[in-house]
Parts: sequence; C-alpha cells; structure tokens
Amino acid sequence: TCVRRCVSRVVKLSTTMSSQHQTEVVVTFDEPGALGLELEEEPGSGVKLLALQRGGQGERHADALQPGMLLVEVGGVTATRKGYDAVLALLQTAARPLNLKFAWPPGSATVRFEEPGALGLVLSETEDCIVLDELVPGTAAQRHEGVLRPGMVLRRVGDLPVAGRAYDDVLDLLLASDRPLEL
Repeated sequence: TCVRRCVSRVVKLSTTMSSQHQTEVVVTFDEPGALGLELEEEPGSGVKLLALQRGGQGERHADALQPGMLLVEVGGVTATRKGYDAVLALLQTAARPLNLKFAWPPGSATVRFEEPGALGLVLSETEDCIVLDELVPGTAAQRHEGVLRPGMVLRRVGDLPVAGRAYDDVLDLLLASDRPLEL
C-alpha cells in the first residue's frame, strides 16, 4: 500500500550535497558483548544497517546511525564490497573499543530550504520508509531535480531522523518546521 500526499509549501531552495551534512559517521563500542545492530548484505556494496536493537549498545548511537547506512569500516579495516559473512567475522573478532564507520550510499543528498512556503514534494509511504515520488512543477524542488530525484528516501527532517516515525507525523514535522530546513 502506498499513500501519496503533497507537502504544499513553495520555497526558494539552495542545495548542498550531503558531504556538508554528515555522510559518514564513526561510532565507538566500548563494552564487550553484542553490538545491538541488525545488518543485512547489500549486493555490490557490502553490509547495510537494518535496525538498532532495543536496549543494545547500538541504540546509544541512535542520533547518528540510521537504517540504510552502509558499514564501511570495522576497526579501520574496510568492509565495503565484502560479503555478510566476512563482515560478521570482522565484527566478531574485533577488540574493544571498536570503531565502526557508517556512510550513506552514493546518491544521498541534503537539500536546504531557506524561505517559507511550499516544499513542492510529493511523498509516499512504503512499508518501511517515506519516498519522494515527484517534484511539483514550478516549485523550487522541481528546479533542483538534478539533486532531488524520484525514488529518494527521506532520512531526516532537520536534525530529526524519520525512520520508524508514522507517515502523518513526518508530514506534520515538514509542515511545522521553521526555515532554514534541511532534508
């Protein structure tokens, strides 16, 4: 089931690639035991984060880690393009403290809306995320279609992650947010 709604605000848009908004994050695990990370193989890329387990060590890093991020280093050893079993072996044999580096997959972008008005985004809800379906013609969002593309997943509204939030709550966040607003 897919719910489509238009977030109706028109604004002047300036864009910055996500290198200005954290595209990579390093988190440190000091305690022995399970990390509390649910991981899955991402064919051709390596291993991605599916979820943070409740009560696990990973949950302490919920402000930085988001589902969909790729695990790119385990204790300084590259994890990209390695299979799930190879990455799991790295994780299981690594000493503590353990630094893990995560990054957004290529194609991620941050967009900064400066002025009040309609965003010009048509979003839909899928089973586990909110997706950009189209850019409303004549809006600032549509004029920046080189950065914003249908199929992109909404990860944040300002500093708030949207993973696990109800679709209507995310729309309310978008509509109530002050400017400048980064998505």
